[in-house]
Amino acid sequence: MPLEHSEDYELSVPYGYIRGKIWNNPSKQLDQDTVRILALHGWQDNCGSFDMLIPNMSDHYYVVAIDFPGHGLSSHLPAGCPYNDVIFVVEIERIIRSLGWKDHPFTIMGHSMGAAIALFYSCLYPNVVQRVIALDMIKPLTFPADKLAAKTREGIEQFLLLDSKNANHGTTVNGNKSIPLYSTEEAIGKLISAHSVFGHITPEGARCLLKRGAKQSVDDPTKVFFTRDNRLKAMLFQRMDSEALLHYFTQLKCELLIVKAEKGVKLDSDDVSKRYIELYSKQCSRFEYITVPGGHHVHLCQSEQVLPSVVKFIDNIWEKKVKNGSIKRITDNEIQSFVIEITGANVSTTYVTCPPQPRASLGIKLPYLVLIVKNQKKYFSFEVEILDDKGVRRRFRASNFQSVTRVKHFICTMPLRLDEGWNQIGFNLSDFTKRAYGSNYVETVRVTVNANCRLRRIYFADRMYSEDELPAEFKLYLPVTNSSNNSTISTTIA
Repeated sequence: MPLEHSEDYELSVPYGYIRGKIWNNPSKQLDQDTVRILALHGWQDNCGSFDMLIPNMSDHYYVVAIDFPGHGLSSHLPAGCPYNDVIFVVEIERIIRSLGWKDHPFTIMGHSMGAAIALFYSCLYPNVVQRVIALDMIKPLTFPADKLAAKTREGIEQFLLLDSKNANHGTTVNGNKSIPLYSTEEAIGKLISAHSVFGHITPEGARCLLKRGAKQSVDDPTKVFFTRDNRLKAMLFQRMDSEALLHYFTQLKCELLIVKAEKGVKLDSDDVSKRYIELYSKQCSRFEYITVPGGHHVHLCQSEQVLPSVVKFIDNIWEKKVKNGSIKRITDNEIQSFVIEITGANVSTTYVTCPPQPRASLGIKLPYLVLIVKNQKKYFSFEVEILDDKGVRRRFRASNFQSVTRVKHFICTMPLRLDEGWNQIGFNLSDFTKRAYGSNYVETVRVTVNANCRLRRIYFADRMYSEDELPAEFKLYLPVTNSSNNSTISTTIA
């Protein structure tokens, strides 16, 4: 079931209101399993920026998309008050408190400037943000140290000029002849033209932004005027050089997904971007960087390019535990592909397990489990918990440091022989259940992979398939000189 715009969000603030939209499945209660998301739009946009993306998200999400002050339907700052990103961070904290999310893990999804605000907030409140999704932004804008003073002075002068124009025109819009009025089609054209600096938005995308970005004129009901504060053109962003920002971002702890548009905005050289990507890989509890076809507003104009990666990242079904070890995503040179490397001094204290909830069940009924793992020439084990037709949960544990098979009422432990390099482990759960416990396999409840290995893929199947039969994403693609190895699990069961 798609998410619905179920109600509007409104928060009273000293200068007026912050407004937005709440998207959820009205039939579902907000509980501990609900994924809470705060959506932050880009500079001079509004929360309509997400109108094409959010409705297609999973129905266990609860999304609050807001208009920043001066944008959309939110109030403008008082005369004389400049806009800056610190004010926006303050308002994010005000919003989080109003929602009661300080005691719940939540996600911030931001586009462009909204992603920058999300990262700044996550540095200041690292213990409350579970993950950040940054759409077409690697890092906030920075300037060389010797340019900071000039850039700040330039921003102040531009703000004072725009603020004086606002003061001369008064605070009202209707009845004020100096406020430009446009037909709807003219307004759409103006939006498309204004955004051409950053790429291209479609007429449909422009209409999404116009719903909150323009209002009907009282004087001429056939015309509309733009709602955003013109002073936003002189936003006084935090002025930092790249080194200072790198130090600032050492406070990051959250998971981070960057979705970069191939034809999006490029603020920095590849070398600068690489330094930040390396920092995120080190600092963030989980980091992924992907590129997708499209321009700066790809989430609005080609949401189908963004949606799968966002949902996959949020709905990560693996829980990880690390003690005296590490779990990280690396490139394996042999297969030239991303893999998960699980390393630990003790196999039982460093592992990944699925599903993350302790009492949940995968509910997978396919009887064949296949793991593609690389032999690290260290102790390694994995465990599968199943449910049989007697209603009993039972476990199978295979390890390369055990020499005999032992069967107890709830657990069967067995030896595992791995060849050098990459191995494909095929596990017939139906056969093992019958031979070990004299019962029938019903479904898989949980899979746990312990240190030490490199993990390429885990999948279930109705039977074992040859390499030629497998879909491309399930193949190992070893170099031509090598071939994949099939590991052996000893299964002598009395």
